[in-house]
Amino acid sequence: NGTARFAIFANNNADALRFRDLTIDHLTDAGIVIANTSDDAILSNITINRGGQFFGIAIESGSTNTRLEHVSVQNVGLDAIRVSAANGTVLHDIRIDTAGDDGIDIANSANVKVTGADIRNVANDGIEVFGPTTQTITLQDVQVHNSQGHGFHILASADNVTSTHIL
Repeated sequence: NGTARFAIFANNNADALRFRDLTIDHLTDAGIVIANTSDDAILSNITINRGGQFFGIAIESGSTNTRLEHVSVQNVGLDAIRVSAANGTVLHDIRIDTAGDDGIDIANSANVKVTGADIRNVANDGIEVFGPTTQTITLQDVQVHNSQGHGFHILASADNVTSTHIL
């Protein structure tokens, strides 16, 4: 509580991880990081509150097939959820309230699917999608409320972005 840099840092081929029914509160840097080709992680029923000065959850650096389901992220300094240089990420039933930057940031990633997300009170964009290698992004049943930037910010470099049932 308030002293750890990260609650969970899965790095360098930490494959097939399962985290379920966790509450993470008051970190200095970030809640959960899945990085450096750590594949096939499932995070389910996770709550992050006061997730740190950076982000709540980051999936990055070549990680594949990560699944977040029934996740709530509140009161983080930057992005609530960041997907960067990842492939096959699924975000399902996501609740975000109060982020210092974007609710969900998808950069240079492929085959990302976001379904059933409720995003509120973010300082920048509800969902931002960008990067020259970003392709095949699906946004379905997503609601954004009180975004100070754009609700959805899809930059020109992103390719093949599909959105349905967006509010």
